[in-house]
Amino acid sequence: MLSQGGHLISYGDLSGQPITVPALYFSTRDIRISGVTVGRWAGLPAETRSADLQLALALAAGKPELFPVEKTYDLSEVAQAAARVEAKGKTGTVLLATR
Repeated sequence: MLSQGGHLISYGDLSGQPITVPALYFSTRDIRISGVTVGRWAGLPAETRSADLQLALALAAGKPELFPVEKTYDLSEVAQAAARVEAKGKTGTVLLATR
């Protein structure tokens, strides 16, 4: 689904399934793949993390349609929230919150 010169960014691996893309797609279409992890982000300079958080908050506030929420769970329901994250048919973000 990526166009010529596209870039695939992996943000996580909740499925546990390998990414299955033929290697030829990358070389013949100039496609790049990279990953993002919270662990690496936490090691970035404080100014970078602060700017990232400000951007994320601005996007969430200004474009909530980008982040559909399926259900919000109380912190005491963390086990149910984790189970929902991994459930088939999930249609949005699972949130934890204090009430």
